[in-house]
Amino acid sequence: MGKDGDGNAYFLETDNMTRKGYMVYAWQQVNRVQPDDKGALHVRSQLEFDCKYKKSRTMWLTLQTEPDGKGATISSAATSDPEWVPAEDGTLLGKMLEFSCLHVFRTKATLM
Repeated sequence: MGKDGDGNAYFLETDNMTRKGYMVYAWQQVNRVQPDDKGALHVRSQLEFDCKYKKSRTMWLTLQTEPDGKGATISSAATSDPEWVPAEDGTLLGKMLEFSCLHVFRTKATLM
């Protein structure tokens, strides 16, 4: 999907995206350039996208010690009290929301 200002690389898994109404659930992977404060170089998170109101929140986080989901798992748990964040057009989060919503709605429409 792209890189942020720090050079961290963001990816979306397309095989397991799901939808419930206007909500789309997608797994994101981030390979970090530098370890975060918990020592993670890889973060896999489940994002919930609200396609109607263009916002997102993180539902699950898994932190690992090595890029590409390798190494030891530092932690893996549901996010307590996830907060909605606006997914503004032109931002990396906005691109991920747009891609996920279009991908899931287009895929479901072609199956019918």
